[in-house]
Amino acid sequence: MEVPWSGVAAVLAINRLCAPGSELAIEERWYPSTALDDLLEIEKGKISDTRLYCCLDRILPHKTKLEQNLKQRYGELFGEHPAHGGTEVREGTADLCDGSWDRK
Repeated sequence: MEVPWSGVAAVLAINRLCAPGSELAIEERWYPSTALDDLLEIEKGKISDTRLYCCLDRILPHKTKLEQNLKQRYGELFGEHPAHGGTEVREGTADLCDGSWDRK
């Protein structure tokens, strides 16, 4: 049975926050070294770089909406919104494959 897309997306998001690396590094080194198999109930051998790349392809059409939602939630959680005198949250898009930033 394949890992559900929501589980693969969770692995990608957690990896980007904790230890950004390539999809191959996630499969071969990072995921097996974590306790995520217990937390997400995804066996260590079930995460593959191919499935990770396919998930990124599925997420890409929703990238702008996801970024807008994350920016809004950041402001709600931390009370930082430029209109209310808080710290400016810059618009930016992360390249989902290598973690580099392109400012728009």
